[in-house]
Amino acid sequence: MQEDNIKNSSQKKQKIALLALFFLVAFGSLFFVPKKKEIHPIRLPENTQCELSKQPVNYQFAVQLHKKSGEILFFASIGYFLEYIKKNRFYFDRAFVMDYDKSKDYNSELWINARVAYYVKTTVPTPDGSGIIGFIDKDGLNKYLKYVVPNSKIFTLMDYIREARDSKN
Repeated sequence: MQEDNIKNSSQKKQKIALLALFFLVAFGSLFFVPKKKEIHPIRLPENTQCELSKQPVNYQFAVQLHKKSGEILFFASIGYFLEYIKKNRFYFDRAFVMDYDKSKDYNSELWINARVAYYVKTTVPTPDGSGIIGFIDKDGLNKYLKYVVPNSKIFTLMDYIREARDSKN
């Protein structure tokens, strides 16, 4: 009888331990899952060269692309950036472009997430000759277009990607 009590007690302890382990595994991940690292733009390092053209990168047209591996690539213009992502199947973690409206103020360093920026092809002489410049919002872009390049096509990064993929088919 005493052996049965010990057996039952041992089985209860095992069940409680298994139950505790189950809850730890099931709900512990809610508390112990590491947060995804925030990716922020960095200052443009001195003497930075474009990944594609090897030209010097200056703030006015600069783009930085953050890869999942942690590597950061820099481009002398949005046109070079678009060419690079097209060649690499549009795969990147995060990218930042300069707001053309603010890029002339080199102290502001207003980097914009490339996925939410608005782009337009202009006659502005960019390092790659594409004339593509970016803006943080449509208001700034429309003010610029009103005086400089009326009737220009405004697009987003997703518009570009869709169009590039459609043109392959």
